[in-house]
Amino acid sequence: MAKTVLVVDDALLARKIARKILEKEGYQVEEAEGGQEAISMLEAQRPDVLLLDLLMPGMDGIQVLEELAKRRVSVPTIVVSADTQESTKQRCIQLGAKVFLNKPLTEEELKKALQEVSQ
Repeated sequence: MAKTVLVVDDALLARKIARKILEKEGYQVEEAEGGQEAISMLEAQRPDVLLLDLLMPGMDGIQVLEELAKRRVSVPTIVVSADTQESTKQRCIQLGAKVFLNKPLTEEELKKALQEVSQ
């Protein structure tokens, strides 16, 4: 059975790019446009990996990580963001993210990150 990745990003193009890479690698892909939708989806079904953008309207990626930590929900998480500040990266790691990638996302970086979180 294929592993499932929940891709959370408000940008349709970013979700399409991630989907193309992930499906090529044999993953099943679910999508959420924002943090609140992602939390609802995570309550209903737990994916094998969470691919999470930070900068989104409404509930952002940091708030998603905080909510997951508060609920003690553990999902291997890859954060993808245009925010390259070290403090942002450290906050994500503190909140349970396994890997932090900078946008734009490359196929090689995503493949490597998926291997890291799958170990």
